[in-house]
Amino acid sequence: MDLVLIVDKNESGISEAEQALAGARCRIVTTASYARGLAYARSGSPNAIILGVYPDFRDSLEALREIRTDSLAKNIPVIVILTKPDDAFLSRIQQFGVSEVILRPIDRNASIAKLRSALNTDLTRQEKAAKVRVNHITISHPDLRQTLIEFKSGLKKFVVPQFRTVFTTEFRAKTRGHKFCIDLRDLPDMSPEEVEILEKLLPVFSGPVAIIAGRHMGTILTFGDIEEKVQLFFSMEEYTAYLETKKK
Repeated sequence: MDLVLIVDKNESGISEAEQALAGARCRIVTTASYARGLAYARSGSPNAIILGVYPDFRDSLEALREIRTDSLAKNIPVIVILTKPDDAFLSRIQQFGVSEVILRPIDRNASIAKLRSALNTDLTRQEKAAKVRVNHITISHPDLRQTLIEFKSGLKKFVVPQFRTVFTTEFRAKTRGHKFCIDLRDLPDMSPEEVEILEKLLPVFSGPVAIIAGRHMGTILTFGDIEEKVQLFFSMEEYTAYLETKKK
């Protein structure tokens, strides 16, 4: 299920956007803090961001600019909500690569259509990127006893075919006793079948496993049975904070 982040300084604006998207079949997360919204965009990788932007509120413009220049969030579709039409202001924000614009009062059918358009465009972009990507699995070692594994493309189509060539006997010997962290946030989507695939891959790792689920958390909890086998975190920040508490 798609994850949509709504950021607006006014609770009434958030409620209006939520009500308009009630039939969109997506999971919605909201915040009235633009700083918190930017942090969430970086850590949770939502499928789309709906941003209330105001000409006289600098935080909203700064959030839009930072999303579009942030290495982790810049490709997320941003749908801007404006209180009133303003051609000069609209031209200004379009420079940041806004996907769609919605005017208040929000039209329910139009807003859902624009959200679907943005989501479909982004999914197509991610699928194209996966096709030309050479390595669908990346591995790094934040410290001597920790291994970070990032699955960059769909598990069934891209990760599984590369799995045996990456996780060799040599790899398993070198990482014996490590803490493993599997980052799923770059996956464009995750089906119930891929949750089953993920469960079948887990025995390869000899040490404790943490999973950074991001927007796929709901799918994993709904269709998986791995809560007792791994530690689930929504964001990398949550996982890092957890590691810090273990050091104390």
